Amino acid sequence: MEGAAVTRVMGQPTATFYLQPAHTEVRYFERWRAPALWIGLDGDRVAWQRFDYLDQWLNAVTVRLREAEGGSR
Repeated sequence: MEGAAVTRVMGQPTATFYLQPAHTEVRYFERWRAPALWIGLDGDRVAWQRFDYLDQWLNAVTVRLREAEGGSR
């Protein structure tokens, strides 16, 4: 799936960050009725996805990003 298709299906991500050494764009989607979703794009193709609040590393990165942007959580 391409990045544009992800946007069509999921809408705009809550947050986006880049893992530079891996050349991966990570899109974070906060959802009301389901666990959070992270999608990793390699180029413009989905390389991986995580649906789990228990992923401590992704949660920590997302929290730091949102704090840096002046948000909460």
